[in-house]
Amino acid sequence: LALRQRVRPMLDAMAEAMDLTAILGARENLSIVFLEMSRPPRSLLTVNTTPGSLVPLASTAIGLAYLVGAPLGERTQLISDLQRQHPEDWDRMRLTIEQAHADHATRGFVIHQRPRGGAVSGVGVPLPIPLQGHLAVACAAPASEHSRRRLVEEIGPRVRDDVARMKQNLAQAQEHARAGVHGRGGGRADPPRS
Repeated sequence: LALRQRVRPMLDAMAEAMDLTAILGARENLSIVFLEMSRPPRSLLTVNTTPGSLVPLASTAIGLAYLVGAPLGERTQLISDLQRQHPEDWDRMRLTIEQAHADHATRGFVIHQRPRGGAVSGVGVPLPIPLQGHLAVACAAPASEHSRRRLVEEIGPRVRDDVARMKQNLAQAQEHARAGVHGRGGGRADPPRS
């Protein structure tokens, strides 16, 4: 809960600045569950999901961001599970995952764009949090609302930079919490009696 409370204002700022739905997600089996989300205050067209919604791991921006940022052992297992569970779609899925890896390596974010008239397009960034696990953040909108150029040149860099600040803020909060725990009960000792 504390994590979600800390992240929520940052998601709100992202949603307002970019006019997109900002989402924090975690993995649940071969899906991503939305832990927290913020919708843009001005846009009439938004992503029609709520916290608790599940989306596929290998065909959404937030899922691909999670996958490319996951620790190697987990990532290897997930790819094996995806291949076994989706044999008929595996060639297409593998290409999508490879492209996500390439995008993340060169740009620091992944892009998943549906054709015009498709469901949702977005940009995702991994969010590893020491001692708490691996999460991902995405900003998404109906595919008809944003061109690939805007996703690559404007939205992606902004999400990447905002997630870097989010990671730094969360790390500082953890450090302060640890310092507070270690500092408790460490007051001055009573003076010795004579």
